[in-house]
Amino acid sequence: MPIQEIYLEQVAGLNHFQVIKSYDTALAREAFSDMDEVPG
Repeated sequence: MPIQEIYLEQVAGLNHFQVIKSYDTALAREAFSDMDEVPG
């Protein structure tokens, strides 16, 4: 496999990981704000 293809795959994987991470963060923030609204 050419080096350029490997590099592009790594960059694509990194971007995909960033998207998942920010998505998880937004989801966790929503979940925590929901928990805060529940009476203790």
